[in-house]
Amino acid sequence: VLTIHGGSFAGRIKKLPPQSLRPIRHVLSKMQHIVAVSEPIADVLHRMCGVAPGKISIIPALIPPATVSAGIAPLDPPSCVTALRRRVRCMLLTSGYLERHSGVEALLRAASALGESVGVVVVGYGSRDPVLMQELEDLSAEVKSCIIVDGLEPRAFQATLFACDAYVRPTAWDGDSVAVREALFARKPVIASDAVPRPVGCRLFRTGDVSDLERAIREVAVNTRAGILGTELLIENPGLQVIDLYKQLLVNRGTRRV
Repeated sequence: VLTIHGGSFAGRIKKLPPQSLRPIRHVLSKMQHIVAVSEPIADVLHRMCGVAPGKISIIPALIPPATVSAGIAPLDPPSCVTALRRRVRCMLLTSGYLERHSGVEALLRAASALGESVGVVVVGYGSRDPVLMQELEDLSAEVKSCIIVDGLEPRAFQATLFACDAYVRPTAWDGDSVAVREALFARKPVIASDAVPRPVGCRLFRTGDVSDLERAIREVAVNTRAGILGTELLIENPGLQVIDLYKQLLVNRGTRRV
């Protein structure tokens, strides 16, 4: 069984010439089953890689920890996050590569328009654009209620997520974000750009539109002050779907013990 996950996978496959697709098609033909984490990946696997629809399952790439499933924060967030939490009424979290497409600059501009009662925690992972980093540092000095944190290990990120009032995904392009699904599963409001299809429950804003992002943040901030927190949606646990899939595949192979 092969799982394929990556926001750029479908786009890269579409750009490959036929001769480059041949080895990929050969490898995929040897798989008993393929798990695609999103519709675009499943579509390109079928149309361009020759994988039969019956051999593809679409399961989001999220297996939430037991603490998240139970609604319990796994540990205390970093001290800088705790300090910011004490100073603001509404605290937002975003994460990802700190590159131009991340939309973090737009998020800071939108938050700054709402005053110091709205705080932003930016968790950076992987590659960084040096020019953008300088701009973010300048902006964070203006916003004052913003902190930029180097990549957190999973439990620390989960604790930070629990400490925040909402998760924001302002990207110009994206895949099926694990962080978005993790936030929804934890029943946190999610504000996301409409750059790609988003899971049910996200509050969408027009990609790159700072004013529309400000509107969405303001709505969450108002709800926070009114004590209206999170989402009432019951988000299905993808981890259980993975287990069920493997059970079925073993049964199909005639394996007695499942």
